[in-house]
Amino acid sequence: MLPKLEDCQNIAKKSTIFKERIEFIEDFEVHKFSYIVQTEDIIKYSAEELRGITFVKYRDTYRTFPMLHKFYNVNQISSTKMEVLKAKTIKKISTKMDGSLLGFYQLPNNKIYPMTKGSFKNEVIDQVNEYLSENENITKFVEEMFSKNLYPLFEWVSPKIE
Repeated sequence: MLPKLEDCQNIAKKSTIFKERIEFIEDFEVHKFSYIVQTEDIIKYSAEELRGITFVKYRDTYRTFPMLHKFYNVNQISSTKMEVLKAKTIKKISTKMDGSLLGFYQLPNNKIYPMTKGSFKNEVIDQVNEYLSENENITKFVEEMFSKNLYPLFEWVSPKIE
């Protein structure tokens, strides 16, 4: 289950690694949470969902737009140590291209915008907006997913982004 805005705000108050940013986009209140370093605090506060989670104010309530649940690299934390993983059965190995995690949020006026886990405006967002302007089918797909309470995520890979 996804955390509520208040849950995220309480975690951000307890630990210095979590940050809340409030912006007004087209005069709508938008909250984004992120963390500045990866520590055991993520596990301590069960804060795996704070990796870019976004809340948009819709009158008296907030709509939640999650990003990808925090995952850990091999040997990054105690549960991903190689000696622990050796006892597991490997079901699938996939190649992961290194890019920028891309999600979307929708304002109360029904406009949909891309976001990265840490920002609403950056070089990646500019590239994505250019791409979306030429590929309306992607925005329609996102709208359809939102109508089903699903939140599509993409990995934006571009030679223009390091």
